[in-house]
Amino acid sequence: MSLTSVTIISPEAANGRNVVALGVTKAFAATKKTAVFRPAVCRKETFTDVLLEASNAGLSREQSIGVCPKRARTDKEGSRADIVAAYTEAVETAQPEAVVVVGTDKSESILHNLKNSIHSDSAVKILDRIILACFLTLSLF
Repeated sequence: MSLTSVTIISPEAANGRNVVALGVTKAFAATKKTAVFRPAVCRKETFTDVLLEASNAGLSREQSIGVCPKRARTDKEGSRADIVAAYTEAVETAQPEAVVVVGTDKSESILHNLKNSIHSDSAVKILDRIILACFLTLSLF
């Protein structure tokens, strides 16, 4: 099985990342078994639940998140390992055809550091394609 992985990140809020993420998730879920993964997200955040409702891989919220953003900033090494482990476990559990990885505000630097710090094979799995939400338009949908 070939896994399609799309990562949607943005350096700041209010640029359409969540709209794009929801649209991409719905588009993939219409034709593929689709999972959502959030590398660094606050437990109080609610948009992950919206994305999970649009996906169809059957993962729980707990299975779809890596670490909290505060930990990602303060414990970079430990967080990187935990994010990779959580992503790998989510993919192995759900066996999706597509994964939409959605960052949080200012997560570009977190994901960039993650990409540069882990094995290139793992980085390819997580960051197969990077879409910067600030450059996307609704014409994609």
